[in-house]
Amino acid sequence: MAELKIRGARERDIPRMQEIFEMAKQRMRAEGNLTQWKNYPKDELLRLDIDRMRSFVVTDDDEIVATFVYMLGVEPTYRYIEDGAWLNDEDYGTIHRIATDGKHKGILKLATEFALRHVRNVRIDTDEKNVSMRAALEKLGYVRCGIIYVADANGDHEPRIAYQLVGE
Repeated sequence: MAELKIRGARERDIPRMQEIFEMAKQRMRAEGNLTQWKNYPKDELLRLDIDRMRSFVVTDDDEIVATFVYMLGVEPTYRYIEDGAWLNDEDYGTIHRIATDGKHKGILKLATEFALRHVRNVRIDTDEKNVSMRAALEKLGYVRCGIIYVADANGDHEPRIAYQLVGE
C-alpha cells in the first residue's frame, strides 16, 4: 500500500465515487443505520461539488479508495443548532459525505488533517445511528455540540448530531 493522497475529484471519478457510497451504505445498513443516504447522493450533486472545487478523493496508487466534500465558509444547515451550541463562532470548514471503500483505515483522520491545514475549526454531522462514525469522530477529539437538521430528498428535515473540532 502506497501513501494515501488527496486530490480534487473529477467528473470521470463519479462512477467510482458512487461505488464507494454504495459500499458505505451497505456498512451503515449492516450496523442498523437504515435511512442515512437513502437514494443519495445523486450524480448531479457530485458534479456540482466538483464544479465548486469542494469534492475530493483519496487515492492509493491512483486507485480511489475514499471520497469527501470539504467546504469553507458558512454551512446553511449549521445556522440553527438545538440541544447545545457550537464551540465558538470563528470561521470553520465543513466535511460532508465522507465515505471509504472499507479497506483503508484513517480516512476521517486524513480528511480532518486536510481541513485543519485551511482553517482552525472543523464541523461535521452524522446520523444518530451511524455508531462507527460517531465513535471515529470522538476518537479524533471532535466534540458533540447539538442537533442540526438536514433536508432529505423529500424536503423533510432530518436530525443529525453535530460535531466540532478546534485545532491548534
